[in-house]
Amino acid sequence: MSKSIEEKIIDVLFEKNRINFVMKDNLAKFLKEKYEPEIKKSKIRKSELIEVTHKYLTPATLSDFVTLDRFGLLQCDIEEILDVGKVTVKQLINTGKIRVLTTITDSRGSFSIKYHVCSIPDIIKVSECENLEPKRIVHREVHNLPQTDENIAWALYIINKSAKVSRDTKNRSYRSGDYRICNAAKTRMLSHYCLKDAVIKKLIAENRMEFVGINKQELPDGNVQYLELYKIGRFSFHLLCEDTSRYKADFILGDIHDLISADKSRDIKMTYRDAVHLLETYSGVHLTSDKD
Repeated sequence: MSKSIEEKIIDVLFEKNRINFVMKDNLAKFLKEKYEPEIKKSKIRKSELIEVTHKYLTPATLSDFVTLDRFGLLQCDIEEILDVGKVTVKQLINTGKIRVLTTITDSRGSFSIKYHVCSIPDIIKVSECENLEPKRIVHREVHNLPQTDENIAWALYIINKSAKVSRDTKNRSYRSGDYRICNAAKTRMLSHYCLKDAVIKKLIAENRMEFVGINKQELPDGNVQYLELYKIGRFSFHLLCEDTSRYKADFILGDIHDLISADKSRDIKMTYRDAVHLLETYSGVHLTSDKD
């Protein structure tokens, strides 16, 4: 049996932590007045309030919760719930059929992203009254590239940087308390690193990579790890050093004092999907989660 529109909305509210948009004092006041009079607003944490919300938010009570300021969903959530594309959602917003309640700014270092929080009653009304065109599925072609040193090096570069993007997302989400995103990013990061390591180990076994030396890396949390540096063509990649005999000074190249950047410094003429397909075919190892 398919879920109702209200059930889908509630699933997204909790899975994507959209309840967190509501200010703590407003949520505490609402829950105290409606459901739990014993709540002490000055002592309860935001995470505990969200747990209380989980207890009382149902399809039957959703109409009460939507009266809260900033209680809404993002444009990407509407796409998922209504199964429509970005263009359709933008048209619904631009024509006033789905109202924007507020705009939230997410600061990320030197830049920021603005998100529109949209009206849930409007989303429900649109789902009942509008004849919406389903999202089109785009089938992207994947090429079978030759397993040359150059192609594999390019593909490794793409996968390695993609893993580091997930690493940064994981760290940022952990600091902000968005543990759902944090866990998803960690899974993706580990999956990409697993593929990268499998490819490098096979290249080493086939004498297609040159051992350069060892880098000592000082991590932001104060821990230290040693990384083996290997070269293939014009590219070099690290593997976690498992041979402790290589920690000797003769092999040490230099210290790395922070995380290696996820920023791309090379223009690679290969798509992400082609890179994944090439490395999976070569190594026999497959990504556990591929949503790029």
